[in-house]
Amino acid sequence: MIKLETLGMSKNIKNDPTVKAHAAIDNGYVFTIGSNHATAAPTADTAKGLDLWFAHNERFDDNRYTDAKIAQGEYVNAYLLKEFDHQNLIIDEDSLTTSYASLSVGDTMVVDTYGKFAKETTLTGYKIYVTIVEKFVLGTKNAVRATVVLA
Repeated sequence: MIKLETLGMSKNIKNDPTVKAHAAIDNGYVFTIGSNHATAAPTADTAKGLDLWFAHNERFDDNRYTDAKIAQGEYVNAYLLKEFDHQNLIIDEDSLTTSYASLSVGDTMVVDTYGKFAKETTLTGYKIYVTIVEKFVLGTKNAVRATVVLA
């Protein structure tokens, strides 16, 4: 799960609600937009670019929307990750491919080809990354507060 640190963060950021899920995806999945205006898993090259989006569907009848799956073919509220430059995101361990225990405050992470975040020390070629500013427990899951940074 990836969520916005505060509710008001999305008020001035335009989303693209016309994107459809290419497969069943998690809320918070990071993707590029592929053919037929559908989500697509980042490649090694596209993960380094600025055209990274993340799914942030909210359901009014579901208090745990962060655990919700977005079904294949369902519309996705797609937000450009770069629009949150210098703002914090909450990223729980379900959206990390790096072991939570191996992360520290100050570490940098980038989007990987699984649509999740992974620790990266060599940022050469990456146009966007996040820096961990806090580790904590969110409900029953380990999470990090990370600042979005444009290189």
